[in-house]
Amino acid sequence: MTIPVHPQPLTEWAAQTLTNLNRAPLAAPDVIHERPWSTVWRFETTGGAAFLKRTVPVFAHEVPLTAFLANLCPGQVPEVLDVDPARRALLLDNAGTALRHAHPADADGGEALLRAWEGIWPQLAELQLACAAHLDTMESLGVPDRRPATLAARLEALLADRAALMVDEPDSLTSADVERARAQLGRVAAMAAELDGFGLPHSLHHDDFHDGNVFVRSGAARLADWAESAVTSPLCTLTVGLRGLQYRLNLRDGDPRLTRLVDAYLEPFRVRLGGRDLRRAAQLAQRLGRGVRALTWADALRDLTPEVRAAEADAVPGWVGLWLDGMDESRPVGNLT
Repeated sequence: MTIPVHPQPLTEWAAQTLTNLNRAPLAAPDVIHERPWSTVWRFETTGGAAFLKRTVPVFAHEVPLTAFLANLCPGQVPEVLDVDPARRALLLDNAGTALRHAHPADADGGEALLRAWEGIWPQLAELQLACAAHLDTMESLGVPDRRPATLAARLEALLADRAALMVDEPDSLTSADVERARAQLGRVAAMAAELDGFGLPHSLHHDDFHDGNVFVRSGAARLADWAESAVTSPLCTLTVGLRGLQYRLNLRDGDPRLTRLVDAYLEPFRVRLGGRDLRRAAQLAQRLGRGVRALTWADALRDLTPEVRAAEADAVPGWVGLWLDGMDESRPVGNLT
């Protein structure tokens, strides 16, 4: 499925809504982001910039979820001006500058970026703790349920989908890899039980948490783009978040700067659990989070055209391979060796 570049009724709705809010558009909107999963338009208005986002059906939950988060945790996510769930459309105020542009990785060896993340990770934790009391609401909005206890069964179903895994195709998983992965499902269940044993509340997991989805305005960070989210262990968010930062700053596994960030993230959870050490939980969540990421990619490709699916299809076997690697606990993962 593709999204038309200029669906006129949608942009007209956004323009009329902005006018009703005394923020009349000054010109036709510009498309500033166009991907298979979403399109974003920028409106210049009499009250500053505003943004219209439309997503594909598989990520339709992003619209009501973002509105829910804006109400639950005002100032922590972009301000929602209006929504049109039927058209999967979000109208947002200007959230500021993307973190990757506010603090470029090559500006000072990444130190400013790392300092910013030291405040952003605990902000995410506080939001996740607030969401933990609203699991039923989030699931009613369409947020996928990928709680740890369900992962073994969900991964087993994915491993049965040879087409999605591109089994025995060049540079992909082999039949032997799939069998090795199946043999690890019992360990997935055991690791999930160990993770749940820490007593961490299940909550909202952001499965695409990186410096392009965090925005800074007037010194405050706003956490954006909740399409790739799920109800599971909140610590799974470390999986993509730390991998992205490692890539940006060329940091090795176990780098103390990453460990410092993880400890800052874990602190609100430690307080909730009476000071319990959660580093082992962070390790488990990152290993299981690779499997969650594979499931997210499998969902993301579901509604797309065959051409787009073909271009992105290697992401599913790629993350299954990373998950399989993560089952070997002699290998470091993410932040803590």
